[in-house]
Amino acid sequence: MCIPALFATFLLGDPDPMTGEARLAGSEIGQAALLTFDASVYGDLALPPDLAAPPDPALREPAPRQPDESSFSYTYAEAGYSVTHLDRLDHDAQAIYLNGSIAFLKFFHVIAGVERQETSFDNFRLYQFDLGGGVHLPILERLDVVGELAYLVNAIDSDNTSSETNEGWMGYAGVRFMPLTWDRGGLEIFGGFRYIVIDSLLSDRETASVEVGARGHFLEHLSVGAKAAFLEDDRMLAIDFRYSF
Repeated sequence: MCIPALFATFLLGDPDPMTGEARLAGSEIGQAALLTFDASVYGDLALPPDLAAPPDPALREPAPRQPDESSFSYTYAEAGYSVTHLDRLDHDAQAIYLNGSIAFLKFFHVIAGVERQETSFDNFRLYQFDLGGGVHLPILERLDVVGELAYLVNAIDSDNTSSETNEGWMGYAGVRFMPLTWDRGGLEIFGGFRYIVIDSLLSDRETASVEVGARGHFLEHLSVGAKAAFLEDDRMLAIDFRYSF
């Protein structure tokens, strides 16, 4: 039989003539094959929403969570120097001080300190001791909220007055934040509100102050800090050196 006759016989024998590709696409196997081909060429956008591959959970941005422990050390020894302008005396008082802190139970710490302050006006001298405790709560990585409460006792002496001893207390609430980090250290910014109740060289017995400062952490354990305190009528600037354990 000649080729035209065979072709005519094929057409007459198939009431719904379709190309091989169309017939394949119309079947279930063909549709699955076409979807697989489209996905390999165009990605998941070529697949229907119910067939598109779900995103890999490992590639999703993790939601921020509260850290299990602080990024800062609360066990340290510190030595510092400060200058306070006393409005009541219109003189500056210079001081050297030693502070220490010991952390325990993950979120708590004990604080203690001693300070010697003096001014040229009538040779006023003040020796102050403090002992207390605090709590530090990590809110985010490298961000802590800090609260402290301490008992204060001091002795004031001068050339023209007898020595007197006073007792009081101090409360503090603030934050510590490290916006920049580098190898074995970083730049810390801190600040807070301090309330002091005790007779001292300051202008008032009850003093509310706002403090702001920065600390550079070097060599993993050593840091240098500077801060300014605005104590209502008085002003203070301080610098310290800290060794953290």
